This record gives sequence, C-alpha cells and structure tokens, in this order.
Amino acid sequence: MRIPLVSLIVLLAYILSLFILSHYLAKRSSANDVATFNLLWNRRVHWAWQILLVALYMTALLYFFYVLTAPTAALPDASPATSAAEAVRPVISTMQILVFLISAMCSFQLAHYVARVVRGWTSVFRLYILPLLFALAINAWWMISPNWASVDLAATVVIVSMLTLTRVANVYTAIVALTALALYDIVNVFATGLMVKVALPSVGALPILISIPESLSMSAKTVAALGLGDIVIPGLVVLLAFREAKLKANRLLSVLIVVGYIIGLTIVDVVAGITRAPQPALLYISPMLILCLLIADPLHAAWKRICGNTANA
Repeated sequence: MRIPLVSLIVLLAYILSLFILSHYLAKRSSANDVATFNLLWNRRVHWAWQILLVALYMTALLYFFYVLTAPTAALPDASPATSAAEAVRPVISTMQILVFLISAMCSFQLAHYVARVVRGWTSVFRLYILPLLFALAINAWWMISPNWASVDLAATVVIVSMLTLTRVANVYTAIVALTALALYDIVNVFATGLMVKVALPSVGALPILISIPESLSMSAKTVAALGLGDIVIPGLVVLLAFREAKLKANRLLSVLIVVGYIIGLTIVDVVAGITRAPQPALLYISPMLILCLLIADPLHAAWKRICGNTANA
C-alpha cells in the first residue's frame, strides 16, 4: 500500500531529524567510543570473503527470526488436556525476548554514551543505573502494551544508538557495502521472501520496523512499515557524507546525499503503490546514494572553477 503524501513527508522529516541528531551526538565521540566499519579491517582476508561472511551471518539471523515468528500448526485432534496446556502457554515468545534484549542493549549503550560523553557525568548512578532504568522503561512499554507508538519509540532509540556508535570508514567502504546489501535485500525479498515473512508478523509488535499509522490514535492501524536496516544502513552513509563534507569544505555533498535519500525513499513508495507488493528499499536507495557520493566532488570542483572564472572576469 502506498503511503499518504502527508505521512511520507512526516516520515522523511522524522528520518532526517534522526540523521541530524545522530550526527550531533557522534561529533562528541572519540575513536574509542565508536565501532568503525571498514571492509579492510583484516587485510589477510579479501573484502569479498568478508562480505560473504557478513551475508551468511545476516541470513542465519534472519532465518532464526523467521523460525521464531512462524506460526505453529494446530494439532488435528486436540484433547481437553491439550486445550488446557494451550491456555497456559506463555504470552511472551522467544522472539520477543530476543528483540527485547537487543533493543535494551542498544538503549543502554546510547543512554550511557550520552551520560558519559555528551553530559560528562562521572557518578555510577548516572552512568549505569539511569541508563539501565531508561532501557528497561523504553522496552517494557512495547512488551506490555505493543502499539505503533511504543514500538516506534523503541525502534527510534535503536536507530540513534546504531548511527551514533557505528561509523563507516570511507567512501569506498560505503559504496561496496551499499551495493552488497542492496543485492542481499533483493534476494531476500524477491527470491526467498524471507524478509517479508519476518516483517509481516512484526509490524506494530516488535521494534525491528518503523510503523506508519493511519492516525495518531494508539489503536490506529499501520498503513506501511519501513525496516530499520533501510534507515540505519543509508544513515551511516549519510553521516559519512556529513563528515567528508566538513573535511573537504564541500557542502554540496551534504545536500546531495540528503536529496538522494529522499528521492530513493520516494521511489520506494511509488513503486510499492504501483505494484502493491513489498519492495527491497535498498534497491532504490543505494543507487541514489552511490551516485551522490560519486558526483559530489566533480560537481564541487566544477562549481569552484566557474566561481573562479567569474571572479577573474
């Protein structure tokens, strides 16, 4: 289903605000505070093998999620004893526990980072107890009362945590990663359908997707959803472009990368509306970001030459 225009504008503004917030927080960090993602972190292993290993790991994790979310078949002849056992089945699934632990870890790391690096606090209570309470409160809400607001809040914290505490090393890494992950996205949406099988039961229930509601009511239905990977992976590249733009004094790169993401996500919405089928968002976002990374420097150099010629004239 295609996202209404107003909802799409709100979604884009929300995502861009997360990029800006994460960029602000990441600027306060040092090399010891972030995990730098570089395809050449181990020069003894070719980068192609490194990508393959990451893809295999992600596939295994995705399949594990699918197994946990797949509905179990009902027994053909249910006895009264079976019915009683079904009645006392735990309401919290293994999938919820796993996602809760991952989300709580990301929430704690972000709160601890803000307390230590941004605020400069030193007491044990502020560095560890407050972040722990924050992580438990954020994630207990969606566990106890899953709705679009509670799930999106927890997902937002996870996104900001990943963008703030992870860094893409260089443009080369960004281009290779965007290409590889776009291909991975295509295979697992169109060929295997694994991402769709994992995502559909998770909409509005687990903070692995951003849900877009039809209204602001807590009980509102979800009209569309966007995976966290479709925000975090391009977001890491956007933040890389922000850093490169500052180092090279090239503001055009910052503008182009943001415009590229907006165009890519808009294309996803249009195609999904036309086909009425789930789409691999990175298929459309990655080429736009790669194009922006490749043309920003030549355009900036051409603009400086034009301005220099105009000044000399």
